[in-house]
Amino acid sequence: MNLSQQASQQNATSSLAAWADSEVENLLYKIEIVLNQTLTVAMMVMSVVGNTLATLVLSRRAFRHLPTSVYLRFLAVMDAGTVVTGLTHRFTLAVADYDFRATGNIPCQLQVFTVYVFTELSAWTLIVVTSERVVCILKPHKVKLLCTKFKSYVILVSLTVIFFTANLPILFIFGRKYVYDPVLNVTIEEPCVPISTDEDLNKVWFMSHFIKQSLVPFIIIFVMNIIMIVGLFKRKEFVKESMRSGGGGGKKRQISAKSQGNSSTAESMTPSTSVQSVSSTTQIVVTSQPTSGEGSSSQAASRRETALTKNLIMVNVVFLMCTFPIGIYQQIVPRPPEKDLDPPSETIVFSMLVFVLYLNNTLNIFLYCANGSRFKKELSSMLKEMKLFCKGSQKYS
Repeated sequence: MNLSQQASQQNATSSLAAWADSEVENLLYKIEIVLNQTLTVAMMVMSVVGNTLATLVLSRRAFRHLPTSVYLRFLAVMDAGTVVTGLTHRFTLAVADYDFRATGNIPCQLQVFTVYVFTELSAWTLIVVTSERVVCILKPHKVKLLCTKFKSYVILVSLTVIFFTANLPILFIFGRKYVYDPVLNVTIEEPCVPISTDEDLNKVWFMSHFIKQSLVPFIIIFVMNIIMIVGLFKRKEFVKESMRSGGGGGKKRQISAKSQGNSSTAESMTPSTSVQSVSSTTQIVVTSQPTSGEGSSSQAASRRETALTKNLIMVNVVFLMCTFPIGIYQQIVPRPPEKDLDPPSETIVFSMLVFVLYLNNTLNIFLYCANGSRFKKELSSMLKEMKLFCKGSQKYS
């Protein structure tokens, strides 16, 4: 084979490779368009409907007196706001090739500001809820003193003020940016990015958001999950030990106080504590076995606490799995890839990480139903009431 034939074969091979790469890029581009057209709408609808139902259920009589319900209602609002503000521009860009953030600096800044505030408040509300559950495990006798509805409102207002203030620099940092590409000899417009030309400063900003929204919540929630899991095992062992010690009718401690002369035996009136006076002798009989009513109510309360703790652990695990990957990605990649500016192979990876992130704000109601029989019962009752109300409205209309 002469040199000209080798050269032509190499050209043919390179042309085939370039064609294959272009076909793959076109396929990835089409897949990303379809994902942004379908998944964005599905996730927004699921998040709004699911979090609205969760808010309504947690506002019912069975839950609204609990301080935890205040946090969970606020969390539902933050989750719905996160998904809607974060995915709307992706949907409009995929369907109509229109990005409202590109219309000016103000729309861009407001969108980034609301997304940052919603995501950070969602993460830290989950931290506060988990902290309350840890207090219930470590200090069960001080729960009513430490965890009140008033304190819940104070904490949520304080968090809102803190994160609103912390993200105000977005109104000066983000906007439209023009970048000159010396390779193509053109000026490229980036509609909604940090406008500073100092890349180190931009990295510091993204790092601060990663610390607030992912890293610190990840560490705190991870540690508190371990505490809750250990607490569940200890509670389980305590319940088993209590059942074993109380199974034979209970041990009785007798404290006798004798006065002059005579002594007699007093019988306990109930399986709990009784006091009986016989002539000049007073005998107090204390039994460690609770009444049947007290035992059943105690076991029911323990089951409710265990179910709530397991439910919160599951929510926390989903949060950790969904939020941390995109935080790591943003520390590796200097800026989020943009359509028509970056290869589809990069944009589709970022899109998948975004969908995984917002999945955390969509699945809460399903987790509540899967791990909470009380929540599922209240949801079923509420839906039946709504169905009857709709039938009644149609009947009289």
